[in-house]
Amino acid sequence: MKPNELEEGDRVLFGDRKVPLEVEEVSEDRALVDGPQGGEYVLYTEGDTVLVSSRGDRRYSSLAEDLRRTGRWERAGDTWTHSKTGQKVSLEETKAGFWRIDTEFAVDQPRYGYRSKEDAEAEVRGLIDDHPEGV
Repeated sequence: MKPNELEEGDRVLFGDRKVPLEVEEVSEDRALVDGPQGGEYVLYTEGDTVLVSSRGDRRYSSLAEDLRRTGRWERAGDTWTHSKTGQKVSLEETKAGFWRIDTEFAVDQPRYGYRSKEDAEAEVRGLIDDHPEGV
């Protein structure tokens, strides 16, 4: 994938990055992306090679191998759905009043579930942060 094939709002990963960057602007030969902690980067091509650098400093560019869109987790009620894979993570209340996470992911959760919905939601947030591309 080339940077000019991206669209504003896309979330992307490349190389060994674990946290997606968000595409802010796309032009004919480059894409400006924002990192999760405020970093600003430029994805651009030289020949068939995709490179990444800090915004305004191409002297220290590095390869951006395996550039790909990740999709995003969207919440509707107590269910999160991945926009690219369609996978779901849901919270379900048991008859005993505990909360369980229903998903295709391997989740280590308490035998009877979580005592509070807030604890279960925190676990879901960690789970989806660890899986930005779905399963």
